[in-house]
Amino acid sequence: VDINSDDPNLNFENLNTQGEIANWKTSSEGVKLAGNTGVYHAGRQSMHIQKNTLSEQSYIDSVTYLPVVQEKIYEFSFWVCARNIDPTVAVRLDLLPYAEDGTRLLLNDGSKAIVQGTFASLAGDQERSDWKKVVTRAAMPEGTAYISYRFVLTRGNAEVWVDDIFF
Repeated sequence: VDINSDDPNLNFENLNTQGEIANWKTSSEGVKLAGNTGVYHAGRQSMHIQKNTLSEQSYIDSVTYLPVVQEKIYEFSFWVCARNIDPTVAVRLDLLPYAEDGTRLLLNDGSKAIVQGTFASLAGDQERSDWKKVVTRAAMPEGTAYISYRFVLTRGNAEVWVDDIFF
């Protein structure tokens, strides 16, 4: 992992040279990411996620890493709306802790540490739902020097917009 100070693009305004949302990626089958200038909470665009898979969980990951202080309790939030969403789909923003050397932080049992965010249950048929703010407060696990972000979408098909991560 390269610890860098690139723009984490938490408001999804910046695109890379291929026209994709800069510093965000997915490796999940059946998930497409794009910038959307027609639907956004604030600014000029949001990240539009189209999920057409019944896999248990799909992931959208930030590729930037932000420094944190261990003793501090952090509040992180994001805005989300949806349409054409299965009732089984929920959206969550997790923090992935990294050690000072840039490796994923491990717990005593050897599993990778995750600071799980609050799930947003959404409703949206053919009409897009209203924007909903999702907030989580958490302390970082011992040994955390950096974090990255991960959106988690649970089982089902959905069209989701996320915007304006605050940390």
